Amino acid sequence: MTKKLLQLLVSLALLCEGNLIGGMQVVVVQDKDIPRSDLLAFINTTEPIWTYRGNQALDENITCKVDYQFAEVNDTTYTFHRNYTEKNASSSHKMNGRLVVSKGSRSKPQGLCTSWVVTDDLGVRMLEILIYQTANHTCGVFYVLPLTRSRDEHDDALLTEDDFFCELRMKDSITSIPAPPPPRGGSYQVVNRQPPSDCLEAYTDHCTGRGKHGDTQVYRHSCKAVPGSKSNE
Repeated sequence: MTKKLLQLLVSLALLCEGNLIGGMQVVVVQDKDIPRSDLLAFINTTEPIWTYRGNQALDENITCKVDYQFAEVNDTTYTFHRNYTEKNASSSHKMNGRLVVSKGSRSKPQGLCTSWVVTDDLGVRMLEILIYQTANHTCGVFYVLPLTRSRDEHDDALLTEDDFFCELRMKDSITSIPAPPPPRGGSYQVVNRQPPSDCLEAYTDHCTGRGKHGDTQVYRHSCKAVPGSKSNE
């Protein structure tokens, strides 16, 4: 950790800092140039959200990772489902997302809230920070951190940018889709969409450009059902 980095203490999006589940507190020591974006604006959707790309250390052997059915339980808690395939085995988890709220009011987030702690039905917890999203909220870049307890007397976690993994996530409406069966004698026409250029640029700048190499492609057009069918290919 550099001296410059030590001098730039940024607690979870500045406006969203506080205690997490079980009395554990997370402090992120992070470069001031890393941006933040509005998490609530991104998850306030009826669309599934697909992970398009991620670091191998986080998403190796993972495909078709999707979050869907977001529901607000109260001002600080959301539920949703997360499905993915790992080495050809499908998994489905019910998730609980708890917003990291400001110290000024733990009952309701204030200002721009960009982070939450996501817990699956097995008790595995991840800190997810939205650092960038497009103007129409269809594509976002996340820093993702597995949460493990430290061994100091306060049982807190001190994290730096080296602890982050990256994911690029896209709304269902802008992802590629498989081709329906063509008419006899016709050819398949796959709708092949790429993430918006500014979203890709943000991923390059804040992930690849910061030494987080080893990307893996998580989304494939075969993750979706073929139009007119009832199951995925």
